Amino acid sequence: IKLNKDLALLIGLYISEGSINKNRVRIHTKNDEIVKKLDAICKKLKLEGIYYEKDRSYHIKGLVDLFKHFGEGAKNKRLGDALSLKKELLAEVLKGYFSGDGTFYTKTHKRSAIIEATTVSKQLADELLVALQRFGIIANIKTRVNKCGNIEYRILIGKTEFIKIFEKEI
Repeated sequence: IKLNKDLALLIGLYISEGSINKNRVRIHTKNDEIVKKLDAICKKLKLEGIYYEKDRSYHIKGLVDLFKHFGEGAKNKRLGDALSLKKELLAEVLKGYFSGDGTFYTKTHKRSAIIEATTVSKQLADELLVALQRFGIIANIKTRVNKCGNIEYRILIGKTEFIKIFEKEI
């Protein structure tokens, strides 16, 4: 399969919400929009994909070797070679990633907003900063300990000018 925008988006979704089970890639989501997008991508790329309501995951047969390259298990996820993709493909990877692990919210005083993504992978957090910098977006990393006792890395984009670039480019 040739790397195109659809596959790049799928890579981003895998990095944020994916796992591997035998010969299947699973994207864990309950977002109907993402499920529809996954249906369309599978159809276009001639992949066998099906959504299981019971465990809220979309199973895609094949591509396991490709996705293993981006890490297995949340702590091992990474962008890896995706960092050197053309900007248009990297933008799709980031779009997929932020669609899964990202949020957008306004601060309590309502005068400013934040785009945030959270990961337990230090390597992924560092690589996300580099990837965003390719678009001229400067983000910060803050850490916290989650309820499982793991360190979470929060990637924060807070300046209005960077949020506008994110909105336009990604």
